[in-house]
Amino acid sequence: MSRPLFARGRSGHNGCMRVVSLVPSLTELIWELAPGTLAGRTKFCTEPPEMAARVPAFGGTKDPDVAAIAALQPDLVIANREENRREDVAALEAAGLDAAWYAERERERDEILPWDHIHAGVDKDFLWTEYERAARGEVTPDCRLQGCSGCGACPERKASPEAGETGG
Repeated sequence: MSRPLFARGRSGHNGCMRVVSLVPSLTELIWELAPGTLAGRTKFCTEPPEMAARVPAFGGTKDPDVAAIAALQPDLVIANREENRREDVAALEAAGLDAAWYAERERERDEILPWDHIHAGVDKDFLWTEYERAARGEVTPDCRLQGCSGCGACPERKASPEAGETGG
């Protein structure tokens, strides 16, 4: 029951991802990693104070303003089964923010994903190759035991997580 629910809205915001978070702890994380993407929050998403001052609130975790969220036409609405009610997620889906479309559909290799702006040293091409390997039932050996797999995240490569522009 802890798997986050993601709902996709209508795209077309000049290439800028617009995210509404209905989970306070995740709202804070999104603000830290990619503040420019956060377009909405709940009234309980209050940290950090500068985020709360700049990002509009759309109701609470148990009573989100579905109509206002849908009117915003976000690309992504983040809800959590522990924090939010199933009927509110269903109402978001009924408003055109379809969780299954976002969470379960096939993706194109060149699709810009909501987390593409977060750079942890791991190349998107490497991740896609790993996804394909996993789909075939192949396992990448643990590089600590069998040599570098070339992901780019090893401390020896001095990788440091950062937020940047999407698409890479």
